[in-house]
Amino acid sequence: MTLTIHEQGGLLDSEIQLRIDEATEKQATTLEQKLKDHRDEIDRRLTTTDQAVRNVAAQTSDLKADVAVLMASDSRQTELLESIASNGDKWHEDDIEFRAVLVQRVSKIEVEQTELATQMKLLRWASGTSNAVLKAACFVLNNDTVRAVLIFGLLLGIAHVMSPALFLLAKRLLELAR
Repeated sequence: MTLTIHEQGGLLDSEIQLRIDEATEKQATTLEQKLKDHRDEIDRRLTTTDQAVRNVAAQTSDLKADVAVLMASDSRQTELLESIASNGDKWHEDDIEFRAVLVQRVSKIEVEQTELATQMKLLRWASGTSNAVLKAACFVLNNDTVRAVLIFGLLLGIAHVMSPALFLLAKRLLELAR
């Protein structure tokens, strides 16, 4: 007669399996919560970045409006005419300097907008990656090893290609946090 594990002072196979299933479910719940928290943090940072882009766009719009007001104002026109009458060369140099400053300001704003757009792309990529990790974890929990290995392999390849961009993302996020 064969003794059961229970008779030998241990747990039944079904009890062992039940505890394994409970531990797996608890681990999956914990992992899903961590991924949800991570996704919420990414969404918060995306919102902050979107607000920064809107602020830069508003600054650009204000700058364009200020330029239009300066060019159209009667007092500015009068000053320009007096300057031309008194010293044409001096006015020309001032005008060139004024335009150069405006071009520099607009160029700086465009560079900032480009950097913010790059940051947004990287954050969206990170969010997509976290979703892929969540799916891979679900496949692992559902014993779908082939799909999980494929997703992890794809993520490893993407991480290898994107690692310089990830360092740039981390640097930008630290700058935003200051």
